[in-house]
Amino acid sequence: MDKLKFAAAQINTRACDIAGNISKIEDFWARAEAQNVDLMVTPEQSISGYPLEDMAANPDVLAASKKGLNYLVEKSKEFKTAILVGLPEKDEQGKIYNAAYIIDQGELSPAVRKQHLPNHDVFDEKRIYTEGPRTEPLEFRGHSLGVAICEDVWHPDVIADLVDKGAQAIISPNSSPYYVGKHHDRLDDVLTQRIVNEGNNVPMLYVNQVGAQDEIVFDGYSTAMNANGDIMMISESFVESMDVIEMNFPENAPACFNGHTVHDIDEALEEIWNALVLGLRDYVAKTHLNPDVIFGMSGGIDSGVVAALAVDAFGPDHVQMYKLPSKYSSDHSKSDSDDAAVLLGAGIHEIPIQAGVDAAWGSVKDHFNPNAKAEAVVLAEENIQARMRGLFLMAISNANNALLLSTGNKSEVSVGYCTLYGDMNGGFNPLKDVPKMTVYALAEWRNKNHPKNVLGPKGMVIPQNIIDKKPS
Repeated sequence: MDKLKFAAAQINTRACDIAGNISKIEDFWARAEAQNVDLMVTPEQSISGYPLEDMAANPDVLAASKKGLNYLVEKSKEFKTAILVGLPEKDEQGKIYNAAYIIDQGELSPAVRKQHLPNHDVFDEKRIYTEGPRTEPLEFRGHSLGVAICEDVWHPDVIADLVDKGAQAIISPNSSPYYVGKHHDRLDDVLTQRIVNEGNNVPMLYVNQVGAQDEIVFDGYSTAMNANGDIMMISESFVESMDVIEMNFPENAPACFNGHTVHDIDEALEEIWNALVLGLRDYVAKTHLNPDVIFGMSGGIDSGVVAALAVDAFGPDHVQMYKLPSKYSSDHSKSDSDDAAVLLGAGIHEIPIQAGVDAAWGSVKDHFNPNAKAEAVVLAEENIQARMRGLFLMAISNANNALLLSTGNKSEVSVGYCTLYGDMNGGFNPLKDVPKMTVYALAEWRNKNHPKNVLGPKGMVIPQNIIDKKPS
C-alpha cells in the first residue's frame, strides 16, 4: 500500500517579517525531516505572514516574499521533506494574488492562487488581491493533491472542481481567525460539509495559523478528516505545534489518514481566556514593545480580570498596578486591589489624586454656565477624577516605557459607560470584545483553572469579593 507522511506545521507568523517567518519555517522543516515526513504544510501566506492588509501591495514586501520563496527553493535541495508555503505575489500585469506552492528538492510546483477572497468581518481581500483561476491538482510523488487556500474551502465549488480533476486528497493552508465556537463551525460547515455531505469522498488536511496579529487571534486547531468524516487529527489550540500523520492510498478505495492524534477542543471559557492571553502577549511581542504593562487597579471586576490576564501573559514581574484613590474611592476598592496583587504576585502602588482633582476643579468651575444642571456639574467633577487617573497613568507609561492597558469591557464601551480621555486611556484593551457577563464568568473560571502556557499562579487569582460586590 502506497503512503505519504504529512506534517501540519501550525506556526505563529508575523506580518511582513519575512526573515523571521522563514527562520521559523526552517526550524519546523528540520523537525519534519527528522521524522521522515514527505510534505510539511504551513499556514496561509507563511512566508509573508497574514493578514498583510495594505502591505500586500507594498513593493518591498512583495520583493522580499519572492526572494524568500527563491531561498526556500534553493534550501530544499538539502531536504528530502517537501514543504507547502504561501505568499503574496504580483504577476506581469500588476495583479496581486494570494498564492501557495509546493517546494520539493529544488523544484517549484505550479502556483495555486486563492479563488474566493473574503470581504467580511475582519477581511478586506477583494480590495487588494485578484481572484485566482481554477487550478489543477498538484502531482506529488505519484499522487494527486488538490490545494485549496483558506476561504476556498468555505465554498463548495473549489473542492468539487479539484476532485473532478482527480485530486485524491485536499490540502488546505489557512489563516482562519478565532471566534467563540469557531472550530465547531469549521468541522461542521467546512470539513464535514465539503468532504461528506457534498459527496466529494476525499480526505482533507486543514492546517491553520496560530497566534495574534493586531486585533485578530488565530486559534490553530489544525485538523485531518477522512472521507467518511472520521476525525484523525486535531492539533492543540492556541500554541505552535507540529503533528505528523500518515496517509494511505489503497487500491479501489479513497485515500485515508492512518493514526489518531486528537487534542481536546477547549470549552468556551477556556478558549476565550487562551485567546485573550495570546492576543495580549503577541500584540506586545509583534510590535516590539517592552513586555512591561501597567494599568489602573480599581478593585472592580474588569481591572481584576485584566490583572490576571496580564500576569498570565507576561508574568508577575512585568505587571504593575496603580491605585489612584480620590474622595469617591471606597476602602474595599483599595483593599480588594491589594488582595489581587498578593494573589498574583504583582506589584501595586498608590498615588492619591484628590489634590490634582481639586486643583483642576478649582481652575475650571468658575467657567460653568450658572444655569447648568446640578447633575451635569456632579458628572463633570466625577469625570475630572477619571481623566486625572488617565493623565497620571499615561505619564507613568511614557516615562517608564510601559504599555498602559485600558480595562473597559465591550458592554460598557459600546454604550459609552466610561470616560473619554480618562479610563479609556491606554494602548491596548484586553476586554474590548468581551461582554460584561462574560467577564464575570471568566473570573470564576480562572479561579478554578490553570490554563496552559500561562505565567500566572495556580489557584485563586481574583479575590472573591471583587466578583461578588455590586459594580459602582
